[in-house]
Amino acid sequence: MFNWKKAEKSVDFNLETERKALSFAAEERERRRKAETFLSTISKVLQIVIPDFFGSEEQELELENGIFYSMGKKNFYILTYVVVGVDGTEKDEGKVDILSLKGKPFWENVQQIMEYAHTLLDDLERREAGRKQLMNDMELLNRRMEQKEALWYSPRL
Repeated sequence: MFNWKKAEKSVDFNLETERKALSFAAEERERRRKAETFLSTISKVLQIVIPDFFGSEEQELELENGIFYSMGKKNFYILTYVVVGVDGTEKDEGKVDILSLKGKPFWENVQQIMEYAHTLLDDLERREAGRKQLMNDMELLNRRMEQKEALWYSPRL
C-alpha cells in the first residue's frame, strides 16, 4: 500500500531543499556583486597611489602570493603557468582575470587582495605621517632662514 504521509514529507523536503538552494544562490550573487565592487574600488585606489605615492611607473605589479595587478588593463589576475624561453627569460602565459573565477578560488583571491589592501593602507598612513613631518620641518627651516635673511642681506658696517 502507498504511504501518502511519506510521499508528502518527501515532496516537502524537496521543496525546502530547492528553496534553500535558491536562497543561497541569491545571497551568493549579492556577495559576489559586493566583492566585485570592492575590487573595482581597490583598482581605482591603486591607479592613484602607485604612481603618486610610490613614484612607480610599473605596469604590472605583484601584490602578494601570486596575485598581480595590471595598471593598463586595470584588473587583478593570477598566472596559471610560466614559459621559460631558450634564452632563459620567463614569459607570462595564462593570465586569468580574478573576476572570471568562481567559488572558492575567487574568494581566496579576494581575501588575499583584502590583506594586501590592509597592508597598503598601513603603509600609506606611515608615509603620510612622515611627509607631514617633513613639511613641518621645511616650514620651520623656512622661518629660520627668513629670520636670518635680514642679517644675510644687511649692509656691512
